[in-house]
Order: sequence, then structure tokens, then C-alpha cells
Amino acid sequence: MSTVRVARFQLGHHVIMPHAFNGQISVEYEVFGDLADPTIIVSPGLGNQMLLYPAELCEAFVDRGFAVIRIDNRDAGLSSVTSDELEYTLHDMGDDLIAVLDDTGVDRAVVMGMSLGGMIAQTVAIDHPARTLALVSVGSTTGEASVGGSTAEALDALMKPSATTIEEQIRNDVEVRRIWSNTDWFDEDQITAYFRSLYDRSFTPGGVERQLAAVLRSGDRAEGLAELKVPTLVVHGQNDTLIDISGGRRTAELIDGAEFLEIEGMSHDFVSQMWPPLISAVTALVARSLT
Repeated sequence: MSTVRVARFQLGHHVIMPHAFNGQISVEYEVFGDLADPTIIVSPGLGNQMLLYPAELCEAFVDRGFAVIRIDNRDAGLSSVTSDELEYTLHDMGDDLIAVLDDTGVDRAVVMGMSLGGMIAQTVAIDHPARTLALVSVGSTTGEASVGGSTAEALDALMKPSATTIEEQIRNDVEVRRIWSNTDWFDEDQITAYFRSLYDRSFTPGGVERQLAAVLRSGDRAEGLAELKVPTLVVHGQNDTLIDISGGRRTAELIDGAEFLEIEGMSHDFVSQMWPPLISAVTALVARSLT
């Protein structure tokens, strides 16, 4: 395995992670690998943090010749916590990623995201095509009401308000995750430990609601996606109950030349079982993009 270089500095025993600024918004990020290599910047899903993309996955991409930048979206993790009065959009969240690229000196990157992160990645590609080496949209949709819908059970779970304590939030998240995960891939102990790691790192009541409001006020991306000329990979699972696979298929249909990858067994999961086909497909996409 190749050596992974994480961009950070240390004061005594305290590790300080880098951050970039988009205006007053601070965006926490972490770098794996050498930024002289083709770089992937990854955006998490709704309410998630950069830990959605574990170090093991980032290292696997580094072994394929990439650098990886993982970020915390605003209102999650160690990035800025906003307020209900700041009515931001997906365009603003996309500009947060561009601020990170500027801060790291990366001219063009593969922009990848899961779910909400996929919506942000699509928006970056539309708004900043010159900065987008390739687009990878995972388990996401176009914003059109006719595609990518949730089952009634999943929608009810999505709209459940944030808890006021970490223990309650962990219990809620584990039960909600059951609804849109592949039951064969669901490991309660593992997913509980994951959510505990998130909230031990940062707990942001109200952040999910503000991120969801950004999605709702941003409209659909159909027109912008239809005009995209960047190499694109769209990944989805047939069993996705939170964002129906029609959202992924429509995304690939709109973007000229987009590749659509359906991963067998995938629901609205971002677990290790889906990493090998994702890594292979992204590697092939970038190889084609650079020739």
C-alpha cells in the first residue's frame, strides 16, 4: 500500500485540520495523497460528515494514483454552523468546495458526492465546469419532482426533526438507516459506532433541517445537467428507498455521454461492499478523461 500523506499540522499533541473560507463560511477538509496527482474532492450526504468517506476508502483511491480531499459540508462536522436566517442554496454549498480547491491550489478535480453530496457535485459541475475534471454522482437525483422519489416510510424518516441529545440522535439515526439500507449489509454495531464517531466529533442540531432547506429552495438541475460537457459517472442502487433509482437514471440520461453504474445489492448505502466497483469505475472514468 502506498504511503498516505494527510494534510495537517500539529501543535503538541493537538492535530489541527486545515480549513478554507467561502466568505464567512469555514470549510473543514482533509487531504490524502499528493495533490500533484489527479484529485478527487468528496462531499457528504445530508447531515453526514467527511467520515462518510473513511480513511480506508481514501487510501484505496490513493493506491490507484489519486489524491483525495474529503470535506465537511456547512452545518455539519467541523465546518461553519449557520442559522435559520442564512438562506443558502446548493450553489453556495458548491462554492464551498471551490473554496477548498482554491485553498489547496487544485485547478481541476473529480467532484464526487453521495445523496445530498451528489446534488452538490452536480451543481459544482454546472456552475464551474472548468474546475471539474469529472463528475461522480452517487445515490442522487436531478431535483425534478417526477424522479428520485422516496417511499412513504423513508420520507417520514427523513423529515424527522433532529434530536436534542447525542444519545437520542444516535438511536434515531440507527433506526432510520435500517429503512434505506440493504438488510444484508446492515451491521447494527458498526453503524452505531459510525454515528457515535460523528457526534463525538461534532453535534449540530438543526443542521440537517438547514441543509434540506437548501435543497428545497434550489430547484431542479435538469437544464444545467443537459448542457454539461464533463465526463460523468452516475452510480445508484436498484433497492434505494430514499432516492429512487429513477433519479440516477434520469441524471445519466440528461448528461451527454454519462456512464450509469448500477451496483448490485446497493440501497442508499455507502458501505465497504460497494467500494470495489465504485473505485474501478472512477479510475476508468478518469483514465478516459485524461487521454
